[in-house]
Parts: sequence; structure tokens; C-alpha cells
Amino acid sequence: MIRKDIVYIGGFELPNRNAAAHRVIANAHIFRELGYNVIFIGVDKGLESSSGLVKSEADYYGFECWSLPYPKNMLDWVRYIVGLASVRDFLISRAPNMKALIAYNYPAVAQLRYSRICRKRGALGISDATEWYDASAGKILYRLVKWLDTSLRMHLVNRLSDAIVTTSQFLTNFYADSNRPALELPTLFVTENFSPPPARKEGCRRFIYVGNPFDAEKVNASRSNVKERLDVLIASFGRLHAAGYKFRFDIYGIDSNRYLAVYPEHIGVLKGCEECVFFHGFADNEFVKTEIAQSDFSVFVRDETRVTLAGFPSKMAESISLGTPVATNVTSNILKYFDKPFVLKLDRSELDTSVLALIDASDCDIRLLSDQAFQSNLFDFRKYISEAETFFEKLKKR
Repeated sequence: MIRKDIVYIGGFELPNRNAAAHRVIANAHIFRELGYNVIFIGVDKGLESSSGLVKSEADYYGFECWSLPYPKNMLDWVRYIVGLASVRDFLISRAPNMKALIAYNYPAVAQLRYSRICRKRGALGISDATEWYDASAGKILYRLVKWLDTSLRMHLVNRLSDAIVTTSQFLTNFYADSNRPALELPTLFVTENFSPPPARKEGCRRFIYVGNPFDAEKVNASRSNVKERLDVLIASFGRLHAAGYKFRFDIYGIDSNRYLAVYPEHIGVLKGCEECVFFHGFADNEFVKTEIAQSDFSVFVRDETRVTLAGFPSKMAESISLGTPVATNVTSNILKYFDKPFVLKLDRSELDTSVLALIDASDCDIRLLSDQAFQSNLFDFRKYISEAETFFEKLKKR
């Protein structure tokens, strides 16, 4: 029996150059288990603008992979947003054997046009929605285009899809009245690719933050649109260091200059924490995973906003899959995970006390939490195969 194709298109950089890539790879493993052949169309910042749609030399994890040049100027962005002829031609050529096109957080107009091409030829158009982008900062033209595109995608295009894949209860609830089949998938991994956590090294307690808490050029005046509150963690660690407590806090994904561009008032805090707080900037994903695995706790703090509630913290899923316990504040989109012993609560009203409890935790307790996290396979893609199968059964009836 010939497998039907699912074409998965979006701004992911394969095989693992951004969080989006991790998500779609794991999802594709689910779809392959259900008998579908997944074809990726991602982006590649190394391609020239004139390259068009290019087949990747490597078929990552056995999936057929194609790439578009990442837009480099205004004209490139306009073409990408309204739809590219190379993608249109590809979809037409593959339509006879296509089950569905899944568009991952894709520009609204392009997604609508591509989905129509597929529907006319008998394939489904499915939205994969994991973000509700902020448009409160940046140049006026950027903000206008971002707001318009996001509004069209979230309020109209996704609702016109044949089905919706989400990553949070917030978005699942938001689209509940659309009467479309929905599949809620957090960020998942192929956990068999992860090694058991190494033995913890003796010494001070090690904390790690991985991610980009904000785009320094697009933070608004009130700083209300930052994705994560790295500032409150640094302030807390600064106070604990001043009180004489020993620890190490490693930060990957942002450097100190970009951090201070948004929080210049913390220059003194960082100066006083030079021996315990370390900014490493962007680093290779495999190296960062090693650093996570060797840390005692992954930490992050988020405000509850539409942007944060719409998504799912990939860093949480990755850390647990690597066997490193996660400490964070309670938000509604991750509330159900706090019954796990390796997901620990940071109380925003008494943050120093919460962090101090982690510093004082025994090596034996941390080892137990680490083993429990790794052995849980909480975010392994196989745990969601049954739900995905039900989702596709509903699609057969449409």
C-alpha cells in the first residue's frame, strides 16, 4: 500500500537549529507511525535569495527535506508572505498523493493560498499553531504587517483550516468553537536519542537558563512584551549571592550586552555576580544539551500573557527529557505538569525562598528527581500516537 504524503511547511531550520525544528521532527515521527510519509519544506539562512526551493542533501531522520531561502530583505519578505511560485508548483506536483498540507505558524496569505491549492486537488489544509506573535514594538511598518498577518492567521485562516494542531490548552480552547478537529501536542522529542543523565559533579548547585527571553530591538517601552522574565531570576540570584550563598547560573541564548540593552539597571547586579552568573550567548544545540544534562535545575519565569499562554515552553520538555528537573512559576498552560516531582514551583511572591530551597537541596534528592525525569519519557512522541490517530480518524469523516 502506497503511503500518503503529508507536506509540513514552516519557518523551521532543520535538523535542530531552532525550537520549531524539534517540534516538527517529533510530530513527523508520530505521523510516520500512523502510516504517512512526511515531507518537510523549511528555511535555510545559508541559501541565496535566488535559490528557490532546494532539496536538502540529507534526509534528516529518513524524511524528505526541502528548504527555502530565509528572507533577507523587504522584497524577499513580501514574496514569502504572499506565497512563492516554487512552493505552489511543488504542491501541485505532489497533490495526487497528498493527504494534507500542515502549515506551521505560516504567513496568513501564503497559507491560505497554499491550502486552497491542496484542497482543489483533494488534500487537506491543516494549521499548526504554536505562537501568538506580539506586535507592540519595532518600526511602524513592521508592527503593522506583524499585527495584520497575526490577526488574519489567528482569527481567520486557522479557523478556515480543515483541522488545527495546537500546543497549548489556551489555543485549543480558543479554537473550540470552530468545530474543527483539534490535536494538542506540546513540544515532543524522540527520547531514545537522549542518553541517561550523567552523575552530578560535586560542588555548588548548578542552574541553567536556555532561550531567548526577548528580541532586544523589539521590546516595547514598558517591557511588557518580553517572553520570559530572566530579569527577576538574575535579581534573585544577585540577592542570594550578596547574602553569601554559593551557586552557578549559566545563561545560553542571549549575551550580556543584549540583556543590558533592555535591563541597563542590572549592570551593577551583573558586576557583583561575575563569579556566579555567566552569559554564554548563542551556542550549538548539542553542546547546550550537554550543559543542561550536567546542570541540577533548569529555571525560567514567565508572565501570563496571551503570547506566553499560546505557546509551550520547549525548554521544559527538553530539560525533562534530558533528566534535568525544571523549576518555574505556575502558568495555566503548564499547570497540569506540576504534579510531577521533577517540575518544581517557583513562587513569584517569595522567589528568593524558592530558589534557596533548590540551592539547599541534597545531592541525593536531585539525583532521584533526575532519574525520575529521564525515566518518565513524559515528552516522548509515542505517548501521543493514540491521540493523533483519533485526530486523523475524525478527518476521514470530513
